[in-house]
Amino acid sequence: MRGGTRQTYLRGFKAIRMLEFDRMRALRFLTSLGLLLATGCAGNGGAVSVRWQIVDLSTGARFDPRDVADIDGNCTAMYSETCGVSSSWIVHRVKVVVASPTDSGSEVLADDTRLEFACNAREATTPFIIPSGTFAVSLRAFDPSAADDVASEGLTPAPAVRIIHAAEIVNLDVVEIGVHPLPTAAQAADGGCP
Repeated sequence: MRGGTRQTYLRGFKAIRMLEFDRMRALRFLTSLGLLLATGCAGNGGAVSVRWQIVDLSTGARFDPRDVADIDGNCTAMYSETCGVSSSWIVHRVKVVVASPTDSGSEVLADDTRLEFACNAREATTPFIIPSGTFAVSLRAFDPSAADDVASEGLTPAPAVRIIHAAEIVNLDVVEIGVHPLPTAAQAADGGCP
């Protein structure tokens, strides 16, 4: 094989490899773009970002949801029984509640499961589906198997009034979910406590 022929062969081989590389790079780019469009900023509304922690109201102990998570994504802890009152608690899921601040607090997107998250996630951001406007935004801990998700598994602060704009994220900061409140006098008396 003469030098000219071999160089021509190598140039042709490199050209073919460069075309294959460019095709693969273009395919990766288009795949990434498609995934971004399919899962990224879907929707034309705003979003809410929130973080939470669990606080035992009877002891003051604070829990990172990831540290007290079970295999199903619930947050749970079990303590000994005091005065006949169980000291265990569970939070199955949390829901970002977006409601009107002016009327009876009617929820926006009340049945949308995209606003619900496993408790052990510790933080979450909703999709960009919340319409623009002024809303009372809060977090609710609930059991999805209950007949009504309004039945709370924990106490949370009052809603914060926020203005939501399209393509923007509103932050709720860290929300404390209070569990295991102190027993009432009747519960304590039933348990034999003075």
